[in-house]
Amino acid sequence: TMVVTKRKIDVCPDWHQWILLSGDWHVGNPDTDYGRLREELQEAKVRNALITANGDIFDALTAKHPYYLPTGVHKRLVERTDGMEGALDWALELCDPVKDNLAIIGLGNHDLWCARNGFDPVLRLVKTLRRDGSGVEYGDIEGALRLSFVSPPRTYWSADIWRHHGAGGNSPVTKGITDFSRMWPRLPDAKIIQLGHKHNRFIDTMRRTRWTADGNVYGEDCLSVMAGAYMEPHKSMTSDDILTRGRRSNYATDGNMAPQSMGGVWVKLSPRSSKGGPIDVTVELSLS
Repeated sequence: TMVVTKRKIDVCPDWHQWILLSGDWHVGNPDTDYGRLREELQEAKVRNALITANGDIFDALTAKHPYYLPTGVHKRLVERTDGMEGALDWALELCDPVKDNLAIIGLGNHDLWCARNGFDPVLRLVKTLRRDGSGVEYGDIEGALRLSFVSPPRTYWSADIWRHHGAGGNSPVTKGITDFSRMWPRLPDAKIIQLGHKHNRFIDTMRRTRWTADGNVYGEDCLSVMAGAYMEPHKSMTSDDILTRGRRSNYATDGNMAPQSMGGVWVKLSPRSSKGGPIDVTVELSLS
């Protein structure tokens, strides 16, 4: 399902708007860096930033999942008989302080596993936040977010963000740049394209040739954002550890995967002119 969401924001002529493009929180996984995630969400509140949470909010590897391992579930949930309800409570704890910043919470393949088995944790999360006064929208796995900025009396700017959770393997060589190459031709009006899923983190730009109704040719950039996850799955264990407590879940080592950059991507939108029209985009990446 493609979900199109519109948000109107009243601004002054010299406005700017921060957006945290994030996803792959994997709430419930023991390898998620919850401190890093909380820091970014808190920073979004300080910057008055909008937040896109682009799927795989929940790890959701329940006992029926073919990849389930007891050591792949955080100890906070292991002791509960209602693990997904516990994960939902945890996600609400993370989201509640920034409920006014959240623009979109999307669906990822991990969330979709639960949804296909009769329980959509993202839908429950969004409904609960909206009952508490949040304006967050349910984003499904793919959709568009059109931001319209209005300055009295009649000055307008707009920017379209197209997002898909992502699909396929983790693309250790290309990092997923070819996914954007497939999307660029079918999304000619997107200012920003956001993907996730692969747990890589990078930005790239593609420049389009455009022309006006009277024949003036100009170039326009499209920003491609692959937002990272918040997981540090490479863990060391001694032989004695394994003999005493058993082998830990460690999917990255099992798959011979390289460490991947963690965290979301900060984007700043600002007007090129106080008279409306084009929007400039600035990108900020924090390194750990």
